[in-house]
Amino acid sequence: MPKKEKAGGGGKLNRSETVTIRLDPKLNYLAELAARVQRRTKSSFIESAVAERIEQQPITPRNDDRTTIGDMSENLWHVRDYERLIRLVEHAPHLLNFEEQEIWALIAEHSMFWWGNWKGLSSGTEVFEWTVDPRRVRRDLVASQWSTLVKVAEGTLPSSALPPSANRRPKQQPDPKPASLDNDDEIPF
Repeated sequence: MPKKEKAGGGGKLNRSETVTIRLDPKLNYLAELAARVQRRTKSSFIESAVAERIEQQPITPRNDDRTTIGDMSENLWHVRDYERLIRLVEHAPHLLNFEEQEIWALIAEHSMFWWGNWKGLSSGTEVFEWTVDPRRVRRDLVASQWSTLVKVAEGTLPSSALPPSANRRPKQQPDPKPASLDNDDEIPF
């Protein structure tokens, strides 16, 4: 049975995340004072300080690249988890954490997630060839398999839970003519 909402209270989207941080007593006190100067809560002050630092944080540790995470924010952020992963691989693969690397490895290993081409072999079969490039990923199929990909990467599902990849397809043969049309004796007149 669906849960009833309180009268007068409509559905509400969670627009923020709660993050627990540890501050030493001195930093905590000074953050409180800085928040008072700006007439805001300490939480609001910390959120503002983090946003300001993101604008200044270089996206790579190299000194020659002046691009910041703030500069790339529109390229990196998306409301869907799978799209954020693809964008991170495209723009800053060095920032992938272990769990993201696991999911990306699964995507890279399965031909079903890629745009590619069938290449013919002399044996009469074809092999599907693809390039692991975030611009060539089948986002629709990653989206449809996302929860399975996450569970396989976590180890809560076996890799066989993913649909099999089509690595080879047999040479296509024309459809045979139905046998009933070849035999005039079977026509009921």
